[in-house]
Order: sequence, then C-alpha cells, then structure tokens
Amino acid sequence: MRHPANNQGLRHGRQRGTSLVEVLVVLVILVLGIFSIARLFPGGFIAVRNAENSTFADRLGQGQLEGLKQNNAFLLDAV
Repeated sequence: MRHPANNQGLRHGRQRGTSLVEVLVVLVILVLGIFSIARLFPGGFIAVRNAENSTFADRLGQGQLEGLKQNNAFLLDAV
C-alpha cells in the first residue's frame, strides 16, 4: 500500500536542492564574465602607461622652461 504523504515528501526534498545542471550553467556564466573582464585589463594598462609617459614628458618640458626662465643668459636677445 502506498502512502501519498510519503511521495510528496520525496518530491519536496528533491526540489529544495540545486541540480548539477544549474550549478554548471552558473559556473559557465561566471567564467565567461571573468574572461570578458580580464580581456579589458591589457588595454587599461596600456592607457595608464601612456598617461604616465605623457605626464613625465610634460613635467620634464615644464622643468626645462623654468630653467631657461631663471637663467636667461642662454636666450637670444631678439627672436
């Protein structure tokens, strides 16, 4: 003789957990997201390096101009 309450308990227990397929789908989505974000980093590093080089060149040029302003003996009288 079957008991209907017993069958309902088994179905309810099975629905409570997460299936392996659901876990695998979530992992695939996470891996794809991580790889897409990781592809953005090299471009960002190049942009940061270019900005550093530009800032260094600007400061170097400003330093040279300030040096010429302070020591104007090397400047021509008329340009």
